Amino acid sequence: MSNKESVVAKTKLLPEQLRWVCDEETLSFETTADVPPVTGIIGQDDAVDALRFGLEFNGPGQNIYVRGLTGTGRASLVEQLLRDIEPPCALAEDRCFVHNFEQADAPRLLTLPRGRGPAFKQAVAQLIEFIKQDLGPALNADTVRARRATLDDEVQKTIREQGKPFEEELRANGLALVPIQAGQSIQPTILPLIDNQPVSFDDYEALAQQRGASPQELEEMHNKILQFARKFEDVSVGIHEIQSNYRKSVRELIQSEARRVIAYQTQSIANDFPNEGVKAFLEALTEDLVEHRLDMIAQKQDFTRIYQVNCILSHEADESCPVIKETSPSLQNLLGNIDREISPGGIFRSDHMMIHAGSLLRADGGFLVLEAREVLSEPGAWRILLRTLKTGQLEIVPAEFGAYGYGPMLKPEPIPLQVKVILIGEPGLYQMLDL
Repeated sequence: MSNKESVVAKTKLLPEQLRWVCDEETLSFETTADVPPVTGIIGQDDAVDALRFGLEFNGPGQNIYVRGLTGTGRASLVEQLLRDIEPPCALAEDRCFVHNFEQADAPRLLTLPRGRGPAFKQAVAQLIEFIKQDLGPALNADTVRARRATLDDEVQKTIREQGKPFEEELRANGLALVPIQAGQSIQPTILPLIDNQPVSFDDYEALAQQRGASPQELEEMHNKILQFARKFEDVSVGIHEIQSNYRKSVRELIQSEARRVIAYQTQSIANDFPNEGVKAFLEALTEDLVEHRLDMIAQKQDFTRIYQVNCILSHEADESCPVIKETSPSLQNLLGNIDREISPGGIFRSDHMMIHAGSLLRADGGFLVLEAREVLSEPGAWRILLRTLKTGQLEIVPAEFGAYGYGPMLKPEPIPLQVKVILIGEPGLYQMLDL
């Protein structure tokens, strides 16, 4: 037998030797149902410890990159540890947007205690309902009408006193001030008197000629009317001033009553939500209502949308740390978006009620899980994400949004943000980002 044949003979395996067979006698259980399942990632103890530390450690600018090949359980590991650890996180507050009465295209942010946003929204909704249903009748109450009647009497008395000397002088000169209908308005006109009755100048001229009046007498009457017409202009200026002051007094009366009535409603809200932002909003709402909307109430116009509250982030009292997995991390999905509608004039418009939260805001106080490759493939998403994490301020509409086709929109007030981003990606992407 040659050496080659000897080696083959010594190393030759039988078919039954090609498969390992477990010796059941060495097992300490009867069936696999008696064996507790293995949890966790096997053979990745260092990676698990590092990820656990990253999740539990809370420091500014600390985020996590989980690297590994696709299909190695990266996402499953993150989800499992987040469930098992339940890492501590800052409990985010509620965020609401309201109309900015000074600059309509820059809605104001109201930050309220956790879970209080919906209650504030409901309180303002009740205030709006009061404005729509009850404010008008309150401004037309008997007490208000009585005070207005007093103003009416006073102004009529003042006008009579202002015009009485002039009217007496007219009578002494055979003239009278008579209201004449001119189209849709009434125009005061000076007319001559015949038998103590006012007549038009044409009729006066005809009657005077019948009585034998000379042309000189007619000319004198004409000049007299012109002379008193100039005096009447001076009297009219005084009367117009009296009427202007009257209208101002009536408006101040209605405004004062509106402030008094609405103060009961707003003070109740301010007491329930002791917040400087809420106080400023209610004061601005009251000022807008009193200064610009009372006529609309009288005309039954609905203008109250600008008073509504858009609570874009609220929490339940027992809500745990948020973990948001964004599978489509576009700019809009990350930052949030603002709806637009076409007005009757064909112009796009938006308001504070059209603002919606994105995944970054929904993850406030917690964790945002992203696929690195997906973020990098979305135009502008990576740069905006880095900026938001560095500044800690979420801008739903950054200045350069127009470059991505969004066009002119609102510029809501930035939102303070505290979120930890967990990127999941391949080792090569990590090396590229680490340069």
